[in-house]
Amino acid sequence: MKLLLKILLPSAFCLLPSFLFAQLLDSAQLLAAPVYDNLEEALKNPNSIYRLSLKGKKLKKFPMEIIQFKYLQELDISHNKLDSLPNAMC
Repeated sequence: MKLLLKILLPSAFCLLPSFLFAQLLDSAQLLAAPVYDNLEEALKNPNSIYRLSLKGKKLKKFPMEIIQFKYLQELDISHNKLDSLPNAMC
């Protein structure tokens, strides 16, 4: 079973505590923010990541490194080979 997801954070991503989202962008600012599509590059500057797209990366497991992005508001993990998500997510 393939799991196709596009998650808008923080409302749908409960792995991260809400107090970590102190610098939320409004919708216009979020649309203007760059979309990172390389996890390794994003990890070099985790406090600047608001949007991350790992779409079509052939992921089989959810990359737990994502929890380092405390300002992440949009995550696209669609079109991967994920069949489950970590239990810590709701």
